Amino acid sequence: MRKLECPAWGKKFNKFKRLNHFEAKCPKSNAIHSVDVSSKKFRFWDDFLVTPVGVTLTTIRNPKNRKHYSVEFIGVKQGLTPLLGLKAVEAMRLVKIKECQMERVSIVSITDKFSNVFEDLGTIQGQLSLKLDESVQPLISPSSRIPVALQPKVKAELVRLKSGDMRSCLHPCNLNKALKREHYQILLLEDTRYNMSLSKVFAKLDVKSAYCHCELDESSSQLTTFQSPFCLYRWRRLVFGPSVSSKIFRKKILEAVSGLKGV
Repeated sequence: MRKLECPAWGKKFNKFKRLNHFEAKCPKSNAIHSVDVSSKKFRFWDDFLVTPVGVTLTTIRNPKNRKHYSVEFIGVKQGLTPLLGLKAVEAMRLVKIKECQMERVSIVSITDKFSNVFEDLGTIQGQLSLKLDESVQPLISPSSRIPVALQPKVKAELVRLKSGDMRSCLHPCNLNKALKREHYQILLLEDTRYNMSLSKVFAKLDVKSAYCHCELDESSSQLTTFQSPFCLYRWRRLVFGPSVSSKIFRKKILEAVSGLKGV
């Protein structure tokens, strides 16, 4: 019964044609593996540094195809798990690595390929309508005084309607009194922190000229008409100034990314 419990029982040592024992324990096998000195140092993926005590060339056999391979092993003092290197596992056909065609990505290549989204301001689908309280008396606000030195820049900004060194906005005090409140609850910091509690990778996106991505319908655009020293202008996009702008934009941007996991 004890013989059957022996792990070597029934095994055959091919070199000396002996049964019931392993090659490593064979008293007739006096093979001594020479170890050469190695000055190499190896750093693992977790930044763990290993200094070898020596290197030796050993013949091992692949049990699948029963072929023998000469493999270089590096000895270390630490009690680590024996590992086969990349060259060895490829030579023994234990793994097959397929080469992938990698394409270098640069900012220029991205902006050229998707030039339609990197030029001027984009638009969020759908037009906005500003709701008014009809009981409020309509008023016309006087034009704000603009210093003479700034008038050329203001005019250039109004004509170009592009980003420059000034930030255009309305100061519609009377309009804000007439606008109906937008019933939309903005997420609190605590809600956002909870949603990101299990996240590991983060990315921050800056929506440039955020409100201006939302188009106004014709009637709402007329409400944003303002006077300037040059002529009358009106906004065709949502603008900074109206009291409902922040909630409207927040609502539209969340609708645009709804269904996207992790946003």
